[in-house]
Amino acid sequence: MRKEYWMELCNIWGAEKWNENSSKAKQNRAAHPEANVHTSGSISFASHKARLFKRPPQFQELFYETHKKKGTNDYISEKAGEVAESYSRGMDERYGDDS
Repeated sequence: MRKEYWMELCNIWGAEKWNENSSKAKQNRAAHPEANVHTSGSISFASHKARLFKRPPQFQELFYETHKKKGTNDYISEKAGEVAESYSRGMDERYGDDS
């Protein structure tokens, strides 16, 4: 990385506004640990897309792959299950039930 870019990033990261936002985000993550859990580890969503699907995946498919416990059909948290259910219900209301 070029030195002038690094120096600019250091100036941004050292600014009061950055530190305020960072503290708020840290508090939010600590207050809701179940909302910050994914089963994909360090693998990016783009890598999951390429590895899991031979076509562009639907949002719901990718969500299932990254928010369910490995080897089970259980969501990693209650919140993840609620999001999936809400999304599915919204798609059914908008486009009709697939079944």
